[in-house]
Amino acid sequence: MDKETVGKVARIARIDLTEEELEEFSSDLEEILTSFSALDEAEVSEGHRFNPVDIRDELREDTPCRDIDPAILRDLMKTYDDWVRGPRLS
Repeated sequence: MDKETVGKVARIARIDLTEEELEEFSSDLEEILTSFSALDEAEVSEGHRFNPVDIRDELREDTPCRDIDPAILRDLMKTYDDWVRGPRLS
């Protein structure tokens, strides 16, 4: 990138750059743009998707069942008039 372009961008951004900084930034930006030019050579495909692995929601059929008798659970937990007592919220 040439020094004039870097200078214009610096003026628009209201940044005062010295001649040394203009030279340094122009060479740095040229190197960055050269690195990005490798993307122009990348293979292009029309079938791009965000995730290469197909993701589908698959739900199983649930069958309701009771593993533990509710009366046994109530005996093991702190209850008050058959209601479960949880921690006090403040």
